[in-house]
Amino acid sequence: MCALNERITIEQVNTAAESYDGTKYSDREQEIEQAYEQIRQRGYLLKREFINIVRWKNLRFQTNRNVKLWNLNDKRMIQSTTKKAFSTESEIEAIVLLTGLKGVNVRTATALLHFGRKDRSPILDLNALTALNAPRNVRKSGDPLRDLRLYPCYAAAVRRIRQRLNVPMRKLDKALFITGKEKNKRRN
Repeated sequence: MCALNERITIEQVNTAAESYDGTKYSDREQEIEQAYEQIRQRGYLLKREFINIVRWKNLRFQTNRNVKLWNLNDKRMIQSTTKKAFSTESEIEAIVLLTGLKGVNVRTATALLHFGRKDRSPILDLNALTALNAPRNVRKSGDPLRDLRLYPCYAAAVRRIRQRLNVPMRKLDKALFITGKEKNKRRN
């Protein structure tokens, strides 16, 4: 289920990460990145930060229904859930906790972890999976149990790449996103 191609070069990472800047994704991300250190020090998300991250992760899926669901999470629930998730050792436990928030699926939970934990967790994403040549049924899963089972293997692969190339997790995440997005364009 998790045979991923980890062959990516530092040149590919640098080029792809640079082309990420200036996209609609990077524009939305600026406010999140500016709050990153405060979030890490505080140990939980404020409602505004939660909404910004889930909207950023779900740019293509901002239906009225999803926006209403995200806004149904009250600030105390967001704060207590993210505090517990960001402090737990187990990424799987953290993801399960975060999916208890309305409108948060496994892939969105990994984005919340990425911006909330001291050691950034890799973001599970269709494009990143495409960049690593994951099979189509794995990339487009939408099955929460499959995504949850896939995450430890995916995260380990991304961390090995990060360690081998000695790049920040955020930069690698951007590069995998852009590389996969370009691959998906060529396929369609």
